[in-house]
Parts: sequence; C-alpha cells; structure tokens
Amino acid sequence: MDIFHVLTMLGGLCLFLFGMNFMGQSLERRAGGKLRTLLDKMTGSVGAGFLTGLGITAIIQSSSATTVMVVGFVNSGLMNLRQAINVIMGANVGTTVTAWLLSLAGIDSGNVWIKLLKPTSFTPVLALIGIIFYMFCKDAKKKDTGMILLGFATLMFGMDTMSGAVAGLKDMEGFRELLVRWFAWGCFCPVFRMHGERSPWYEREQEFINGVRQLTSGQDNEVWSFGEDNYEILKKYLFVRENLRPYMRKTMDECTAAGTPVMRPLWFEFPEDSESWNIEDEYTLGSALLVAPVTEAEVKERSVYLPGGTVWRDANTGTVYKGGQRVTVPAPLDVIPVFVRDNAEMTVF
Repeated sequence: MDIFHVLTMLGGLCLFLFGMNFMGQSLERRAGGKLRTLLDKMTGSVGAGFLTGLGITAIIQSSSATTVMVVGFVNSGLMNLRQAINVIMGANVGTTVTAWLLSLAGIDSGNVWIKLLKPTSFTPVLALIGIIFYMFCKDAKKKDTGMILLGFATLMFGMDTMSGAVAGLKDMEGFRELLVRWFAWGCFCPVFRMHGERSPWYEREQEFINGVRQLTSGQDNEVWSFGEDNYEILKKYLFVRENLRPYMRKTMDECTAAGTPVMRPLWFEFPEDSESWNIEDEYTLGSALLVAPVTEAEVKERSVYLPGGTVWRDANTGTVYKGGQRVTVPAPLDVIPVFVRDNAEMTVF
C-alpha cells in the first residue's frame, strides 16, 4: 500500500462524508409527515424494526447500505436511536439470508436480476435517476428526491473507493497482526464474525465446489485468506468460541432477564475495588471471565490488573493469582490474556 492508495482512500472518505451530509440535508427538506408515519410503522417495535432491517438487507445484499440509509434517516430526524438499533440488528442477520435463499431455491447467483440488486449495480442506476430529477425537473420535491438519490450514490461510490484502496492491506504483516489481535478480541465479544463491505465484486470461477454454491462476493475474508500461520491462530479462536457457547448463552440470558451488560467494566463486578474504577483497557465477559485485549503492536507480554477479593486463573498458562495486584503475563500473537474468576472449572483454551 503506497501513498496513492492513501490518497485514494482519503478521496473515498471525502465522497462518503459529502454524500452522507448531502443526502441528510435533502431528506430533511423532502421528508413529510407520511414518510415519518411510514417509518414509525416499519420500525416502531423491536420485531418490526428487526424484520425491516433483515428484509431490506436480504434484498439489496448489503448491510452496509442498510446501515447508511438508517444513519441518514436518524440524521434527518426521521428515526430515533432506538428504532435504528432494531433495524441494524436485523441487517446483521439479513446479510446471511440472501445466500441461504439462493442456495435453497437453486437460483444462479449470475442471474441478471440478482446482479441488479447488488449495490455496485443499482448505485449507478440511482445516480442516473437522481441526476435526471435534479437537472430536468422543476418541482422542488422532485429535485430533493434527485438530491437524495445522488447523495446516496455518492456515499456508496465513496465506500467502494475506500474498499478498493485498502485491498492490499491483507498482504502486509502489520495488518495481519492487527487482524489476528482483533479476531482474538472478537472471540470474547457478544458478536463474533468476519464482516465488511469488500469490493470489487467478482464471479467465482466455479459455481459449485464440493456441492456448495459459490456466490458472487467481494475480496476474500475467510480465515484461511491471511497466511497459513495466521489461519492456525484464527481457527483456534473459532473453537474457543464454540467451547464458550454454553457460557455465552447463560450470559445472554442474564442480560435479557436482568439487563446486566454482557461486557462489563471491572468496577461493575468489583465496585469496592478502587483501582477497578481506573482500568479502561480490561473488562469482564459476564461475571466469570476477565479479558485483557492486546492493543499494541509486536508485544509479547501484557500487564493486567486483577481485582481483589477473589483469585484468578490464567486461562492460557493455568497459573493462579491472588486478586488485588497487577501481573505481567505472556501475550504472544496467538494469545489474548483471559482469566477465570474464583478458579472456576471452565475450559477456555
């Protein structure tokens, strides 16, 4: 990645921000009571908002595009944060729905109608319609509609430009290290997945591999796409997350029943420990696991504060420490420091 890729990325960011602002201002002018009422009906409840996000994303095949539209609606005052969260959660699920529907229905991913539903295909169409409305219509509402479409198309082109500019990052050792550290951290977060808007889109050379239909996609982001050594580490954390499934289910149930967060600052679990109130780079996942993500490059060890009033077992080495002290533990590339509270019987690694 050279200076020209950086400049291209910055140019894409400028287009994205301009398109977002342009679309938001146009929505404010164009929006009437009917649009606000319609959005309230579609996103008024948790279920309705979730299904709206899921359905729209399944159709347009891009959770990023759905999220951008939601941000535009919030920015223009047509939706509130609560409604937006419901839609975005639905979009996160909807991003997988299209693949399942196409596979189950036996629809060829190269079908022209399927291609037209992709952002890279329909964005130029929206830009064409938008410029016609903006330049050739005298009605103010139609001009605003054209500006909304142009703003959306501009920000989508900006996203596509940024994605293309950073494509070479996956071949850089520094980026691979960052990816591994993020992946390990993601293993101990409520949502754990590899995701992103990856351009350019292309057709697979084989439609079926081992009986599985290969869909049109962006650049590779499978766990084996970043080098063999990194693959082994990423694969390790896939199995770690699978081992944690019962614990995560229990923690999610607690969150649903009592409203306790899944990720908790140390002071939440240890309010009597004064030092816990000063720690900003550690947290507990549920009540039993303390997680200390590695946030610096090329480090081999990590200093971790262990709250007092209990004992902690290093999930990686098995060493048991008394709480109320700071310890330095190994943190090579394949390890994120995790500690088990009260030396409970729990296998992490």
